[in-house]
Order: sequence, then C-alpha cells, then structure tokens
Amino acid sequence: LASYFDEGSDLPFQVTPAFFRPEVLQKYKADPDKYRLEHRSIHARGGWYLKSYDVNEAGQVHAYLYDLAELPYAEQLYWQSFNEWPKSPISARAYQTDFEGSFSTIPDPLVDLKYEVSKLDKIKPDYWQPRGEALAGAVHYPLTASVEEWSNAILALDQLVVEGFAIKPLRQRLTTTGREFDKRWGSLKLLQELFIDRGFDEDEAIEILTPFRRVHEIRSKAKGHAAEAEKRALVKLAKTEHGSLPAHFRALTSDLQESFDRLVELL
Repeated sequence: LASYFDEGSDLPFQVTPAFFRPEVLQKYKADPDKYRLEHRSIHARGGWYLKSYDVNEAGQVHAYLYDLAELPYAEQLYWQSFNEWPKSPISARAYQTDFEGSFSTIPDPLVDLKYEVSKLDKIKPDYWQPRGEALAGAVHYPLTASVEEWSNAILALDQLVVEGFAIKPLRQRLTTTGREFDKRWGSLKLLQELFIDRGFDEDEAIEILTPFRRVHEIRSKAKGHAAEAEKRALVKLAKTEHGSLPAHFRALTSDLQESFDRLVELL
C-alpha cells in the first residue's frame, strides 16, 4: 500500500476502495453474539475491527484497502470471495465524511429512528418499554434480493418500534381523558384513540399510524403462519411498488421515522 505522498509508487493508495457483493455482510448479521455490525463499522467480539465500510447506489458494499489490510488473513479471504468490479462509485456519504472531512448531509431514516428510540430508552416515559442496544443493533437495511433477509429486517424493525409501546399506560391515558376502550385493543388502536382525543380527525390519526400497521402486518404475514400464497403476494407487491425489497424497506422505514417523531411529540 502507498499514500498520496509516495511519489513514483505503483502501489494502490491506502484509501483505494474495494467493492463487494452485499452478501458479504450476511455472516455478521446472522451472528450478533460474535459480531457487532454497526452503522459503518464491524466489530468481532474480542477480535478484529473493520473501521469503515458503506454501501453505494448500486447496492455494493465497499471498504478501503487500508482497513481491509488490518483484518486477520482468514477474514481477508472471506471478503475476497465476494469481491467484484465497482458498478458505481463509493457512496456520497463516504465521500463527504472520508474525503471532504465533513458531516454527512445524506438522510438516513434508520439511523434517525434508532436515535429517537435511544432517547426514549434514556428518559423512560411511562408509555415506552426500553428496547436496549442489542435490539437496536439487530436492525439493519436488507441489501440483497433475499426474502429471508427482508422479512428478518421487518421483524427486527417491528420489535424495535411497534412493540416498544406499553399497553397499560396508554389505557390509563385514555381513562384520564374519560374515553372508553376495548380491552382487546392493542397499542396501535389505543394510540389512534389518543390522537383523536387530542383533536385529530379519525382519517388523520389512521394515516399517522399507517406505517406502524404496515410494519406489523408484514411482520405477521412474512414471519408468521400466513399461507405461502399470501407471503408471495406480499413480496410481489413490495417489489412492484418500490422496485426491490431493499428499496421497499428503506421507504417503509422513512415513513415510520416521520410518524414516530409525530407520535412521540404528541405523547
């Protein structure tokens, strides 16, 4: 490896990026006890550390040669097995942070959503059941065409956000306002009634909670006991509307993050 200051060297620069098929991250996602896959880095517990990676517009994972050179040799061979020619440049985010030395201006709804969840975990309002770092760390963007990866991502997203709302305190809030409720109502229906109590009309309240219901519905069908035909229809609709399963997940996460912000502000 060479740097920009090594004149006349034909060696690659330390920050030369290498590109990989997105499946390279699957091993780390599948074993959270051994690996901690963070937003743009990977830690092997008690072992190695990949300082930086990102995903470009073509869906390829890319990392710099200098960082890859710090991995154990067996891990380098693993990454090499997924190596391919670049289909597009490095991500705009990586260019901003790693070469311009600036904060990224690229929106990332999943990062924003995890941040909002972590704030609730810290202040511990009555309506929220803290999710914890392990649960937040299990939520990642799906990057491949794998239905299993996509459905696992939806499951983790549902557990992180939808399951965080505690039913009993929400019932108590409705009782305080004098509104009646059905004991069969789940947290989303209770939240909807709280919105209506605060002056929202029913259609607007339903609209705000629609992303939560979409996540929960997909989780129930894709990871539950729904008929295979129903699951296939769900996958087909996601691809038709967004072009791919990763694009669908990102759009759904964006909608969920916006609704989550409004909901927390109300509560």
